[in-house]
Amino acid sequence: MRNKTIRLYAVIAVFALLGALGIAASADPPSWSSFDPAEFDEVYLTPVPATDQLTYSLSMGAHPTITLSGNTYAVNWIQAYFLVSQDQDTPIDAANAVGVNDWTWEYKDTPGAIAGWHGTDPDRIHPGEDITLAYKTLNINNNKVLSGMHIGYQKTSTFEDSGWYKTTLAAYVPEPSSMIAICVGLTSLIPAVLRRRHIS
Repeated sequence: MRNKTIRLYAVIAVFALLGALGIAASADPPSWSSFDPAEFDEVYLTPVPATDQLTYSLSMGAHPTITLSGNTYAVNWIQAYFLVSQDQDTPIDAANAVGVNDWTWEYKDTPGAIAGWHGTDPDRIHPGEDITLAYKTLNINNNKVLSGMHIGYQKTSTFEDSGWYKTTLAAYVPEPSSMIAICVGLTSLIPAVLRRRHIS
């Protein structure tokens, strides 16, 4: 009995030490209900998810952040990416393209649909980095899907926390370079519109 008690205290001490050092546990495969809503800055998925659009780039700027309950934290890493259905009733039909960054494919369709990959510590992406994600097939069934990620963030100066979080619809904002291209394109249309109004 004494030996069991000692082992139990040893296990508790190890977990307490890991927590004190801010070492986050590895990601277990999630389900639809694993993802809590959050807001992100400088975390980009391009292009916007669409049926038969199979290849995506997940990237982070130099100073990505996550905002939870009004508090904003620096993002240290991303260790998983999933397309997540908005509700439990709208399906996602997807299959994996082989060899995506050594992350493990995971697909679940009840309750709610998720389709994507999760990795381990060596496969994380960090600020300033990106990863290419490739589906073999993808049908989001007119579902404006959300991005779901396993993220590590700096909760205090000495403690790193992590969790499963999903974007809101408003999170689909083009990267700055894409915004510039859109603005340039719109600006080039102004003379044509003015000429047309002048003629009529």
